[in-house]
Amino acid sequence: MKAYDLIQQFGAGVRATKPPTVYRSLDLLMGIGLVRKVVTLGAYVACPKATDCAAGLLVCSCCHAVEHLPDARPAAIAGAPQDCLIEQVVLEASGLCPLCR
Repeated sequence: MKAYDLIQQFGAGVRATKPPTVYRSLDLLMGIGLVRKVVTLGAYVACPKATDCAAGLLVCSCCHAVEHLPDARPAAIAGAPQDCLIEQVVLEASGLCPLCR
């Protein structure tokens, strides 16, 4: 779901929620591992478990369904120089899900 979709769904009315409030909330939820940003879609997805947010994502290029990968540690990242500080790794694979295929 995109941030503006959240605003439309939950923030309608006289006291409408403003975009900065939604983005701050999403940042907080990402920080505690409950939400993950899907860079490919510019959207966000809930994590079933906080540990699932550390893995990769499979994104359907047709229906935009997102599936969590249980383990997504590429060997190239594991072999990074020891003096390199890796702060974030984003692994998203796109293709067709079984339903769209």
